[in-house]
Amino acid sequence: MKRTLIILNIAMLFLLFFQSCSKDDTYTSLTTEAKDLLFYEAGDTFQLRNLATDEIITLTVNSKSFDYYRDTNPGWWLGRSGGDDYYEYGQFNFADDTNCYNGSFYVEALSNENFELSAYIGECFGNVSYSSYDFQGEIIPFIIVNNIEYTNVYLIRSYSQIIYYSNEKGIIQIVNSITQETQFVIVD
Repeated sequence: MKRTLIILNIAMLFLLFFQSCSKDDTYTSLTTEAKDLLFYEAGDTFQLRNLATDEIITLTVNSKSFDYYRDTNPGWWLGRSGGDDYYEYGQFNFADDTNCYNGSFYVEALSNENFELSAYIGECFGNVSYSSYDFQGEIIPFIIVNNIEYTNVYLIRSYSQIIYYSNEKGIIQIVNSITQETQFVIVD
């Protein structure tokens, strides 16, 4: 009986110790730079020209959202105990009237004020299937498209295409990464 009481007291002290060490939840928010990449609002439209067909495609932003998700793998084995980690993310989705040309842009907060930028665009953009594009830290100072200069252009790559993206105009152009042929350009 005495031994059981000692074990219960030790267990209670152990639980109190770890409860007092618990941390508050932490929230990692998107930087202004990251949020500025998703400047479109639901209902906004933009146009791209398909250079192969000379077709002008009008795309409408169907939805835009910002929220936080809880990190389900925070690495407690590294001495972390207690509170949860939450990371802010944002995205917008777009499509044409036929929903053939469609896609989304997604930005997620990372530690140290970094962010991850990715895109997904559908088959009508010349992909084999719905393709994933990732920003790999490449920003070019400027690019001239249709005699207009765009600055601070993000290169978002897939295995077969590169999206040139601006926080002022969105998609500026889409280029085949193998042939370097421009496939779509912004209609400004």
